Amino acid sequence: LRGLKLKKLVRLCFTEIRMSQAHDHANKYGKMGIGFARDFIIDRDGRPVIYIPFEPRDGLLENSLRSIYKNSDTNDEIHQPSKNILAFIKRMGDERNEDNFEDMEWRIVYGENDLNFVKENANIYRFPFKASDVKVVIFPDKETKLLALKNEDLKGFFAAFSPSIIIFEDCASF
Repeated sequence: LRGLKLKKLVRLCFTEIRMSQAHDHANKYGKMGIGFARDFIIDRDGRPVIYIPFEPRDGLLENSLRSIYKNSDTNDEIHQPSKNILAFIKRMGDERNEDNFEDMEWRIVYGENDLNFVKENANIYRFPFKASDVKVVIFPDKETKLLALKNEDLKGFFAAFSPSIIIFEDCASF
């Protein structure tokens, strides 16, 4: 929400677009991806993002969220939970009129005593998963895919379970 400075929010973002829609998405975010099942994300407290208009409005949702956050003291028991809720809010577009609504974004937000992330230090959080959690790995091109498949660490990780491994141009076929 405009005007609110939310600091120290750790979140991991996902998209639920069809792979056939990957071309436009990749222009904004890159051609490499790791795909998980929706249940995997939901089981780790992942939720769909709530989109609000880019231009400030006096809408019920926006005003309610802003009021709760602004009227809570940093020591107040409602302050951190309201900040966590705001981590699931995203503006629908930006000053360039990009429509972020098409991202169909989901987020997992780090919270106190969170078992979904491993905090290595003040600035590094890891999101652990097993090979069997991965449904697809998308590489930007054939050369990158071949290099990755030769990597001993990656081969070891996917030794017992191998997801679909494709290159970006293959996404148009899905």
